Amino acid sequence: MKRFEALMAVAAYLLVFTSCRPTVEPAGSQETTALVPATLLVTDSAAVSSRSFELLSRNGECVLRTGSVNHPLAPKAPCYFVRSPGKETAWSIEYSDVKTTATLIVIGTPVSESARKTWNLLPNVVCGGEAQGVLVRDGAVFVTKSVRKGGIYCRDMGIDEKEFYSFAHEKR
Repeated sequence: MKRFEALMAVAAYLLVFTSCRPTVEPAGSQETTALVPATLLVTDSAAVSSRSFELLSRNGECVLRTGSVNHPLAPKAPCYFVRSPGKETAWSIEYSDVKTTATLIVIGTPVSESARKTWNLLPNVVCGGEAQGVLVRDGAVFVTKSVRKGGIYCRDMGIDEKEFYSFAHEKR
């Protein structure tokens, strides 16, 4: 009987851990990781350039989902798209000079309580300490390699347009 119980425990272990391995899927010219199965919490979403985007939280990590492809992000969860002040939708800017039909900015890595006090941020203001760009270029979605750190980036307060420009014009 003990042998049967031990065998069942090993089978359950293999079933759980082998079904959660990441798989790699190509997306445009950038490789991304698709997480299977997904026990992900959606923290934000956007529809831009005929595409839908979802920001997901999984074990403290942020993931950008476009269709069935997941792109890992550098900022820690929860993550949100920056909005233009007073708007409910994600802010997106096009840069035709670099063939970028949409530039979005994702913020994450929650701001510490001491920083919130220093900057007089109200409890309901959603802010992060890191920002990363998401680009739609030549029909493919790209996540920028550069990440802004050390600032305060708030979801509903907008962000300087130079940040969008900088992400869109980043060297690949």
